[in-house]
Amino acid sequence: MEPTPNADPDRGGWIETYSGNRFYIFDPTPEEVDFDDIAHALSLINRYTGHTTYPVSVGQHVLFVADMARKYAPEDKADRFETLGLLHDFEEAYIGDLHTPLKRGLWTVPGVKDWWNDMLDRLNKVIYGAAGVAPPNNYEETIIKFFDLKAFMIESFFALPGRGHTHDKTVPLMLKEMAAAHTRLPDPKPMSADSDPDFYLKRQDYTPIVIETEILSRLARLTS
Repeated sequence: MEPTPNADPDRGGWIETYSGNRFYIFDPTPEEVDFDDIAHALSLINRYTGHTTYPVSVGQHVLFVADMARKYAPEDKADRFETLGLLHDFEEAYIGDLHTPLKRGLWTVPGVKDWWNDMLDRLNKVIYGAAGVAPPNNYEETIIKFFDLKAFMIESFFALPGRGHTHDKTVPLMLKEMAAAHTRLPDPKPMSADSDPDFYLKRQDYTPIVIETEILSRLARLTS
């Protein structure tokens, strides 16, 4: 994709992406979505605001969620669940990874949560459209959210200095309730030093370029 020559002031704020193009975050179009940009950015954006004992990128996270979603999906839904797990945080390539405590504080400002959700809906609509993937339905959103939270528990245990013990204790309870409602979901067990991190630790030492390449190859396989 050739670099965009001139900005359009009528389309609002934009960012310059890895490809040298402008992406209008408040007026996105599928034609301007570049998955090379997304994979590159996600491989470099740290989760947990960077307060980890080693880098934990959003790119690692989406691959981890995709792996777990595929592992526990019904056989006829494996590709679909893996795809949704992979794409579930792609919008963060354009807006970054805003941590939960800050979001909760912002949501107390009247109108901000609705504005944020509308922006996310627009971004996700064009990203899924560019990938040729139908957005998740309510049931699929619940499944992917389960593995998103499970990944959060495992990541925070292995990567945060306090092993995640200072985090919101409602997450394990939420996981148990979700697992009880859906028989295909694994019963979440308490984290310990002997916990099986599934597919997580194999990517602990992956470099950004390896993560970037894996995201792109996975996306090509799932959407071809």
